[in-house]
Amino acid sequence: AQDRNGNIVNSHLPQSMYVNPYKSQTVYWLPFGGNFNSQPNRIKFGNNNLESEVSVSKIVKRKHYESENILVQSGRLKWFSDDFSGNSTSTYRYTINLEDFSDHQSYDPNLDNLANIDFIFRGLNGTYQVQINMNGNEGAVNYWSGSIDKNIIAHQNSSWHTGQNNLEIKVIRNSSSTLYLDYYDVYHFQDLVKKNQAFLLSVSDSIELSSCLQNKIVKYNFSGNSQGLRIFQIDNFNQITKLQLHNSDSNFYFIGQNKRETKYYVVSENDLKSIPQIANYIPTNITDTTEQYD
Repeated sequence: AQDRNGNIVNSHLPQSMYVNPYKSQTVYWLPFGGNFNSQPNRIKFGNNNLESEVSVSKIVKRKHYESENILVQSGRLKWFSDDFSGNSTSTYRYTINLEDFSDHQSYDPNLDNLANIDFIFRGLNGTYQVQINMNGNEGAVNYWSGSIDKNIIAHQNSSWHTGQNNLEIKVIRNSSSTLYLDYYDVYHFQDLVKKNQAFLLSVSDSIELSSCLQNKIVKYNFSGNSQGLRIFQIDNFNQITKLQLHNSDSNFYFIGQNKRETKYYVVSENDLKSIPQIANYIPTNITDTTEQYD
């Protein structure tokens, strides 16, 4: 009845009937007692004797923009983030915040520059001209026509910087056209700096553009205070490893064995979320055919 942003779809129904299945709260079911086929999972400790193959002090970070604001039915139901339809030239503005932005060249010697913004647009039986501008730096005009999902890639220019960056999407036209923005991804280099919040490294964000860190043993070099920090490597929902942190002068590093799905979290005690409620609950058995539950 609602999408993940809480937008009401079936507005003719009473408000009390709406339930948002994409709430920000998460419920974890923790079984206890009874007999199980195997020992419970525990956080394991990583191999402290790994020799790194690659050493980095920055990574590729991905910022994803997508929301389900607009529902379009054209042969199939499809959600879009923003409506760019109109009958004259229009400019649509967005703000992109880049933390500890690094303008250094790629750590992949086979690629000059990895940073870019990757857009997906959707037009409906029209001819389109779209220009991507960043911080007043104008990009090339992109042309296409037809009802297709159009991918446009805008590469980093010299104006990108740490903090607020101004993105402009200019739709050039002199007649009526229907155009939607599905989503965009910003890929940029970020220096490895631990501040007062958890730091996430996602291997898949980097290897979407470069495979130089995939299936490698990587040394991640951080700046920042290492006091009280813990490093967790997550390869699956139930596969978590605690890694050893090494101090180096006023900085620190850790070594991890990368897979495509690997994520690393660098956290302090204050970064961890608290548990607001613990309650004993016996879930309803919805496979019980003797009772009606819907």
